[in-house]
Amino acid sequence: MILEDSVSDSRSLLNDRLHQLIECAQKSPFWATRFGNVNPSSFENLEPISKGEILADQARYKPYGKIPSVDIRKLVRLHQSSGTSGNPLVWADTASDWSRLLDQWDHLFGIAGILPADRFFFPFSFGPFLGFWSAFEAATRAGKFCLAGGGMSSVSRLRFIEEHQISVLMTTPSYASHLAIVAADEKIDLVNGPVRLLILAGEAGASMAGVKSRLESSWNARVLDHHGMTEVGPVSMECPEAPCELHLLSDHYIIEALPAVGDFYGDLSANKVKELVLTPLSRLGMPLVRYRTGDRVELVEGRCKCGRTGPRLIGGVLGRLDDMLIIRGNNVYPMAIEDWLWLQPGLIDFQAKIVESSGLSRLILNLEFRRGLNGEKEAIVISNKFFDRFLFRAEVKSVLPDELPKTEHKSKRWIRHCP
Repeated sequence: MILEDSVSDSRSLLNDRLHQLIECAQKSPFWATRFGNVNPSSFENLEPISKGEILADQARYKPYGKIPSVDIRKLVRLHQSSGTSGNPLVWADTASDWSRLLDQWDHLFGIAGILPADRFFFPFSFGPFLGFWSAFEAATRAGKFCLAGGGMSSVSRLRFIEEHQISVLMTTPSYASHLAIVAADEKIDLVNGPVRLLILAGEAGASMAGVKSRLESSWNARVLDHHGMTEVGPVSMECPEAPCELHLLSDHYIIEALPAVGDFYGDLSANKVKELVLTPLSRLGMPLVRYRTGDRVELVEGRCKCGRTGPRLIGGVLGRLDDMLIIRGNNVYPMAIEDWLWLQPGLIDFQAKIVESSGLSRLILNLEFRRGLNGEKEAIVISNKFFDRFLFRAEVKSVLPDELPKTEHKSKRWIRHCP
């Protein structure tokens, strides 16, 4: 057996699905070579794989690499990662794989408490990234009203929400925040509007207390965090009864939390925070086995307040293993700074620039404040509070309203600059 024997029907089904995945992987030139002399039926003996290894394979054998286990003519859906942390990753699915991804969203919608009468709005243009493509098609398949908002202005999207009585909004935290600001400027009443639930993904934020509180207040709606990956699929949904705890789809993944690799990350073996490693059981056309996601997580098991059992993430995705910064001799994670910034009153957006010169990194924070506030004075206050919190100085500057770029997709808030 690949997993431990159990009388549980669900464990038996999981075993069967894992066996099926391994059989498909053995038909893949990439995995057949990688397995070598290792018996793939002994799951724990298979070496976890990193994103960099897959990117190298795809760079050498474009566009899919040698991972496909089927004739590429059977791959009917293709998506691409945003490439925010490097070159984009290409992932394709067979028709059956795609159908199983939609099944995963059915489970996520159940966790989120979607109601029969809910009406969905996706206020962005659909591109090659997986994003909410699968969510849109899953909701459509389930008979929900689904409205796509590509090619529209933010004001037009807000009018659509009112006109079509949208109850569920699916977007990124930053764009949900931007819509709230536009609504205030246009005197559009969100508090008494039809939206009852925001499902947010694509970037950090929805599991941060400051972001969640601000958005729930602005929209008078519940905010739930969701995370997934183009190469893996939809992974988790925040529990409505346990804020900032995300249920993982344990029927669709083999889920592991392993110590990080390499001295750069330090020894996490004794810590609660580890790296999330996933084996997707639903995608057989381009299989993945023991994939190191690079996500820092605190994984727990046991019964949740909602009554569900199984693994869940405390605090959502806590950051990336490769995003630690050393600034003026201090080790900091961007998400720690983001979480703190969003708690500052009056701040509506920011952009951070890391300037690397002469072996010493500087952090410049460009802050955008709510209209009517004295930005320069607010920046001085935050600069002093920042030093008290993080024990090093950041160069804090105020920018004009709307000076920072706004996007309906992932916001690029951290920029490296090497003069």
